[in-house]
Amino acid sequence: MTDNERILIHQIAGDITGEDMALCGSIQSYRMALRRKGTNLSFRKAAEEWKKNVYLPIISELKDDPAVSIAIGKNVNEAFFRALYATEVNGFIPEKNMIRAEAMKKAHGLRAFISRLIA
Repeated sequence: MTDNERILIHQIAGDITGEDMALCGSIQSYRMALRRKGTNLSFRKAAEEWKKNVYLPIISELKDDPAVSIAIGKNVNEAFFRALYATEVNGFIPEKNMIRAEAMKKAHGLRAFISRLIA
């Protein structure tokens, strides 16, 4: 990853920290998916499109759905990456129900882990 790519990723995903390589990989995968459909974009342009079509819909769903927001708490990172992976598998189409389901799986996994620790 170049310094320019890292800077761009931080501009796009300021809320998501410590996962530069994963975000870069997702943008590159998005770029390749577009290329297979006949659209050839620079990394910067692909990153802008990825932000609009993938990142923002996922983040909006995670933050705007009260049940999801309460379930995942302040740490959006892990819920975001679960939803991102599911979106990538779904052809980079972020579906509201899928994002919510992945975030809730993350939340329930944390609850189960914590309950085992304190039991």
